[in-house]
Amino acid sequence: MRRPRPLATFAAALLGIALTLAACGGGGGGGPITVSGQVLDNLGAPMSGAKVVLNGVTTSLVTTGADGKFTFSSVTPPYALAVRGGTRLIEIHGLTRADPVVATGGAGAVRSVKLSGLFTGPTFPLPSGQAILLGATNGVLASTSSGASGGYGPTGFGWLGPSTITTDLSALQVTASSGLIASYGLFGKRSNVQLQDGVDETGLDIALTTPMTTKSTTLTYAAGAYTTTGAMSYLTLKGGGATFLLLGGTLPIASGASVLLPDGGGTFLARGQDASGNSAGLIRSAVLGGTTSFALPASVLLKSSLPAAGATGVSKTPILSWTPVSGATLYDVQLSGGGQSYVFFLPGDTSTFSFPDLSALGIPLTGGTSYDWSVTAVMGGGFRPDTIADPAGGGGLNEYALVLAQDLTFYVSASNSFTTAP
Repeated sequence: MRRPRPLATFAAALLGIALTLAACGGGGGGGPITVSGQVLDNLGAPMSGAKVVLNGVTTSLVTTGADGKFTFSSVTPPYALAVRGGTRLIEIHGLTRADPVVATGGAGAVRSVKLSGLFTGPTFPLPSGQAILLGATNGVLASTSSGASGGYGPTGFGWLGPSTITTDLSALQVTASSGLIASYGLFGKRSNVQLQDGVDETGLDIALTTPMTTKSTTLTYAAGAYTTTGAMSYLTLKGGGATFLLLGGTLPIASGASVLLPDGGGTFLARGQDASGNSAGLIRSAVLGGTTSFALPASVLLKSSLPAAGATGVSKTPILSWTPVSGATLYDVQLSGGGQSYVFFLPGDTSTFSFPDLSALGIPLTGGTSYDWSVTAVMGGGFRPDTIADPAGGGGLNEYALVLAQDLTFYVSASNSFTTAP
């Protein structure tokens, strides 16, 4: 039996919001195409019994078999797919690819294993303030970022896509002081480790033998209109070809601080919120030897407009609207209530969306029911509707792309509620 994903809560931990994003990818365009896709369940396995509709045309409805696959012929891009799995609906607009994969659980084909072993090299137990970070190459991330003794694990490692992957497991000795990583000690790796989804391994010892060379950057942060809460923090460190994850917010950094980094640099996360609950965030790669600047806008860019907060007597096919964000490449509209949830991915030039009649899929909005909704605007990182359905990213809305992004901006409206008419 496959275990729950070890990184499934990282997006919320990193951002303080339920933002998940898909891995990068793309699709084509042009004349009519045959769309041959697949639906995955919440563990990334083929989903039987999922209902799929093309372009909102109810006569196109198909139900997936054991392989989770579906096919539509003579489809002119861009097109839209609506997929219902259980009590969750995902609808993606603006698709052009011929091979879409849709993960109803929202995480896609996220693979996972638990690994354990021994560290050698440093003297154990480590002094106060020291730790050993675990990392890996080839897009593999460790869900537990540090160890303080001579052993690690069982530690969850996860990745996207194929069920088997080869990586270098890496370890990095660090010393933290006053909220900053003050120095880096020894680095080591165990090369060419083959990981298979769901197959745990022990005895994967890592020898730390090489001093890590370092570089620095100065971080600056301006909260703009997002001043109620805000922080700037480490996201990843990169050294020896590996990526080491640091949960955002665990080491907040003051503006103007000089930050020491491994030889490969790293990324940082800045985020803020206004008094109404609208939020914004930036992920940036370090400018080594220079200044890495974060500046949130002076006005709140994204707010929900309709239905008004607290509105009653709302249609069961309401019009949702929000302030458009210039430069957005993807909108993620999420709505929940009545024991059901809905996610709509829309092109970046959208600011008004008519909620569809989902009766044919058996998951319409119901009368006299309260629904919460919010919208996220994304720019940077190559995120577009086709990336949501990219097979290489597991066809999901996952936190891996967020963690691995080099340059990403997002805005999230406050969650508002409305009540449908009886």
